[in-house]
Formats: sequence, C-alpha cells, structure tokens
Amino acid sequence: MSKWCNYNPIPTRVWTRVQNQCTYINTSNNPNDNVYIPLTNQYVTPLAAQEETQMMSKGNILQYKKNSANLTKNQKYSRISKGFGAARRKCYATQSQTYTNPNTSSLLRVNYNNIPYPNQIVGSPNNPSGPYQTNVPNPFDCSTNILQDGGNLVCNTYVNPCNGEIIQTNTNTQCYPSYYSDVPGPITELCWNPKLQTWYPRQRYTMSTSLDKWPQGSDGVISAITINKPTITIEFDTESTITFKLE
Repeated sequence: MSKWCNYNPIPTRVWTRVQNQCTYINTSNNPNDNVYIPLTNQYVTPLAAQEETQMMSKGNILQYKKNSANLTKNQKYSRISKGFGAARRKCYATQSQTYTNPNTSSLLRVNYNNIPYPNQIVGSPNNPSGPYQTNVPNPFDCSTNILQDGGNLVCNTYVNPCNGEIIQTNTNTQCYPSYYSDVPGPITELCWNPKLQTWYPRQRYTMSTSLDKWPQGSDGVISAITINKPTITIEFDTESTITFKLE
C-alpha cells in the first residue's frame, strides 16, 4: 500500500484549528537557545522553562484561592493605607518641626520633580516668598541644593540617595520546603512569586474560536492519498505459460 500511495494533502488545511497561547516562546529554530516566558518576563533555557512552568503550576494550586478572602486590588490597598497587612509596622517617612525625610529607607524614587534652592516657584518648598519653610536642607546631607518633590517609591530597590545608583534589588520570590505545604514525596524547594496573578486551571473541551467547520461537499477538497496507477509487465514467457509482474 505504501508503495502505491503518497500522502500529500491539497490544500494542507481548509478549516481553522484552535491553538492556545504558548507557555513560552522560542523565536529561533535552534532548540538550544533560550526561550521567553511571558508570565514571568524572563529568558531561560528550555529545560529551566519546563521546570519554571511546573513550579508556577504547583505554586498556583497551593494558593488555596477558594479559602481566601478574595480581596480586590483596591481593597488590599485600602487595608495597607489603614495600617493593616504585612507592612503595618513599616514606616517609610519621618517629619518633625526641623527635619523632613519622605524616604527613610533610601528606596528608588521615580516620577518626582526637582526643586532647586533658591527658586521662584510659587507654593513650593524653599521659595523665599513662602508659604512653606525656606532653606530646607537635603534630608541625606548630599552636596546639593536640589530637593525631590512628589513621586513614587519602588519597593525592594535600594539606591544611593545622592547619586541614584542602585545598590541592591530584592526579589519577591518566596521559596520554602515542600513539607511546609503538606506536599508528599521527596523534600524539595517550592517557590512562588506573589506578584503573579493566580488563576483557575481549566481544560479546554470546546473550540469556540473555530471559524469554519469541516468542508462537507466542497469541490476544493482533494484526497490526501494519491494512488499510483499499477503497471503489468510480462516477466516470463514460454510456449505454454506467461508470467506477469505487477508493479
């Protein structure tokens, strides 16, 4: 059968096929190159990508989201601003009658405005005309007369307050032994990044994004199996017998 038939679908596919989003992306044809994991925004080797995917799946299942309060992002922010949560004892600023420091931990500060001294900006610090206090020193005793006003602090990124050079960056990945989560089997490290959004694993049984169905009755569909025409030749011929060969 294989001698007479050639499998060559024409056209290759006349209906759409549903394809899920790739777990990781490899833009090159080399299987040894690093792959990109969109969920964690990192490039790793294919072997490490497989381990990372399994680790994220385990960590997601162990979150027990059904048993949590399921607070929204705004509700979590509201609790933190009221002094509840893991950071309720952490203070990031201090102020007195003679000293002000809005960044006591020397965290990375972004989206701020530089205010020189003296200045003519109405309503800003160090404006001789007021209404705020003038001659306010730099809280870190840096050799500059520029104050940083406003902005946002980037957690876990510590910088030199005078030149802005990053000194240390801490990751939020939490790793604990597997027996902490009552996971059976050999003891291993289970890691989870709390910045990742948890999800519910679902099996896809319906392909709702398929646009076309199987093309029944279509004239453009040709059988993928092409049967070659057999040939008969005379292999042996005598006065009494003839032997044919089928190819």
